[in-house]
Amino acid sequence: MSSLRLPLELVEEIFGHLLEVTNPRIPSSPSRSALRACALSCRAFFCPAIRYLWHNMYPLPLLKLLPGFGLDENGFYDITDGLDSNDMERFDLYSFMVKTILITENSEFQVRSTVYATLSTTRPRPLPSLTSVTCSVEHFSPRILFMVSPFLESVTFTRVDSRKLSEYLPLLAKESPMLHSLSILEAYGESDLSYIAQLPQLRLLKLTLREDLGFSTKTGRLADRGPWSLKQLDLRDYFQPLKDIIGVMGLYRNSELSSLSLICLEKPRKGWVEIFGILSSQWSHTLTDLTLNIGRVTDIDATMQTSWLNTFKPLSSLKNLQLFHLSVHGVTWENTSCEMIISDIGSRWPNLTDLKFLTDSSNNQPTLTSLTSLSSCFPQLKRASISLDPLSITHNESSSIPTSNVDHKLERITLVIRSTVDRSASLANHLDRIFPHLKDVSM
Repeated sequence: MSSLRLPLELVEEIFGHLLEVTNPRIPSSPSRSALRACALSCRAFFCPAIRYLWHNMYPLPLLKLLPGFGLDENGFYDITDGLDSNDMERFDLYSFMVKTILITENSEFQVRSTVYATLSTTRPRPLPSLTSVTCSVEHFSPRILFMVSPFLESVTFTRVDSRKLSEYLPLLAKESPMLHSLSILEAYGESDLSYIAQLPQLRLLKLTLREDLGFSTKTGRLADRGPWSLKQLDLRDYFQPLKDIIGVMGLYRNSELSSLSLICLEKPRKGWVEIFGILSSQWSHTLTDLTLNIGRVTDIDATMQTSWLNTFKPLSSLKNLQLFHLSVHGVTWENTSCEMIISDIGSRWPNLTDLKFLTDSSNNQPTLTSLTSLSSCFPQLKRASISLDPLSITHNESSSIPTSNVDHKLERITLVIRSTVDRSASLANHLDRIFPHLKDVSM
């Protein structure tokens, strides 16, 4: 067996089929056992199997490799016998293989903070090959040494105390030049945007706004000369002031943004007018993907359809748009004509290849006519997702089945139907007539 020569790619593919991961992305117990067996079976399998075992890891299994690490008399993990820097061969071997570190409260609640301080004296950056960090701990400061690497590419915070970012993000600016993705999905406490602005190489930023953002003169100076590399910006807004969204968009005014996603639970129409105006002036030639999730519009009556559609007028300058996803929620939209919205989108961007239009309205959902509108208004469409009123689906009499005016190339469609009414047979017949090249239907 030891003389067997297999291409490394084939070996890694075999291990990929063996691997089952738990949430979040840690190999399951049976997978770990299988990988250990492979590692011990022959020399050719050892390194690839060990790399898979340690690719995604919590800090605690690494800490257990430290000499002198164990439980103290109170049941907490500590370095009980002192740390001998000359006896860390096993720790260095396996820590070098870690690519993704997962920082969670459950994995380390019994580890004393002095352990990290002691480790930092001999291994200030113990994970030299680290490329990805996922952290769900609000107060992560003691574990920062596990979160910095010259090869770090992606950082995700699912839950964090914003004040701790002021300690961590400047370190990334200095020590992680390859970082291109930052996601802050749930943050508490006021955030200072200047720390994010110090990461000019970011290409993807996902930011959830729950508390007020801090804007300093330093932030303004940074915005004037950069950042310039951002390509994708995702903003989720939970009832925050309009100035926060505008501030983040302004920070990246020198970037050639290609994808923008805005999720806002509540904003006035005049706020959307301002947002769309900025969007149009900054990225009219670069934006190809736009996702809008719009909740209650506070200063518009539900019947003022024309007034609301005029709000979209600045977006007409986005001539290169290929993907447009629009989701509308709340009582503002109860009496809004979905047919009118779809036609309006088609008049602005007839060359879309990917369209989503979803509404939670119970009174006025898109109908079967909307499907014919997709066919006539969007001749280049490849993928579509749309809410649909099942009661609008007629039976299969040929006279009632609308036909497509073009040989439409739509390949995939998702229909969101909030009803127990089953008219799937009739729907299939309609879809076949309207979109003859359809390959996949999801409901």
